[in-house]
Amino acid sequence: MTRVLVIEDETPIRENIVETLELNDFDVFVADGGLASIEILQNQSIDVVVCDIMMHDVDGFEVLRTVRDDLSMTHLPFIFLTAVTDKQLREQAYQMGVDAFITKPFSYLDLLEVIKKLLKQVNS
Repeated sequence: MTRVLVIEDETPIRENIVETLELNDFDVFVADGGLASIEILQNQSIDVVVCDIMMHDVDGFEVLRTVRDDLSMTHLPFIFLTAVTDKQLREQAYQMGVDAFITKPFSYLDLLEVIKKLLKQVNS
């Protein structure tokens, strides 16, 4: 079963993402902030990360930096899910190695498609 880490500090959004993923046979791990997510990433085998950018403790860029700096996680598909639409932040994210950028509000079907596409790329 594919293991997805969802990092989102807004409870309703996080719960909807988790429900959607679980209904589609994903094993979901949840963090409500960057610090909790880094601990999960260091202690669990995760297949894909869905991460908000703006969070109450450590932001999504720091989580992405942690993933890309760890040789055991450099292959890990990483998706930013955010309300931030600033082009410079988007460019910075791609330069740092984010694989996809989904802007809120978003379709849960679109999120599923992006996850499946990235997993297919990693596994081929």
